[in-house]
Amino acid sequence: MNLGSSELPGSNRSRCSPRAPTLGPLEGCLLSAVHNATPNATATTVRYTSLRSAVGTLYIAATARGISNLGMGRTERAFGREIARQHRAAVVRDDAGLAPLRRALQAYLNGERRRFDARLDLRRLTAFQRRVLQETARIPPGRLRSYGDIAERIGKPGAARAVGQALGANPIPILIPCHRVVAQDGPGGFTGGLRLKRALLALEGVRL
Repeated sequence: MNLGSSELPGSNRSRCSPRAPTLGPLEGCLLSAVHNATPNATATTVRYTSLRSAVGTLYIAATARGISNLGMGRTERAFGREIARQHRAAVVRDDAGLAPLRRALQAYLNGERRRFDARLDLRRLTAFQRRVLQETARIPPGRLRSYGDIAERIGKPGAARAVGQALGANPIPILIPCHRVVAQDGPGGFTGGLRLKRALLALEGVRL
């Protein structure tokens, strides 16, 4: 799913499966380097890697359909158990196969990258949650929207609280930039905590 115009290292749009799920402006191609790294992977296998950064250790997971989870503020064991339960799948660590994604995330956290281009696997979410995340993905780097703004834009005025709940269920923060959504009267919440939300926004030139 396309989160911007620049592609992740090793991506190749011509190899995208036309049957792969897409979500409006998030549409794109999971980097071919990930597909090629584990050719025997099945739909019941979830691969993951980790990234140590100034904001803590991030864990990134991908199914055969795309990036499915980004976890923070937890242990590797807890993250593995969580994705195994969510996907009812075998979980394997694949640092080599997911290295291009790890490098792209590191570049973002270093302030060297502002957009991503990768396919995401959001099958576990409801239609409403996907609509909220679709609209959230449209927020440009360095810009903010309120929960009410998102509700209005998806045709659900008055559903600001439901929007907040949907964002709280965002399985792939940073790639789907829910840190750019705030409350009308304050910073709002964030999966990784307010300190991390402020740090991510600061990378984009926003002081919260």
